[in-house]
Amino acid sequence: MRAARIGVVDGTRLLADARSVVAGRLPGTPAYVHLDVDVCDPQEFAAVSCPVPVGPRAATVAAALAAIAAHHDVVGVGVCEYAPSVAHDVGVLHRLLGALGLTAAC
Repeated sequence: MRAARIGVVDGTRLLADARSVVAGRLPGTPAYVHLDVDVCDPQEFAAVSCPVPVGPRAATVAAALAAIAAHHDVVGVGVCEYAPSVAHDVGVLHRLLGALGLTAAC
């Protein structure tokens, strides 16, 4: 199977409407999700390798992930930039992964 196209989520669009990440995509098609958790605002989730200030809130990212999971057949997920040795609220990570159906949301 050949991928139709690779999509990258635009931060401005994500902040305006998290569900826009699936706009123009065919429902039920396979999707691989690559999630760099450092996209989340480090004030809310600091356990990342490369913190970038003023990112979207984790709830916004989780809403986008949930929209992807509801719209597509998620066939794989990569979670990158997570630094578990940094003090953090593990519930945030659980909510992000829970939005994809990978763990129970806390």
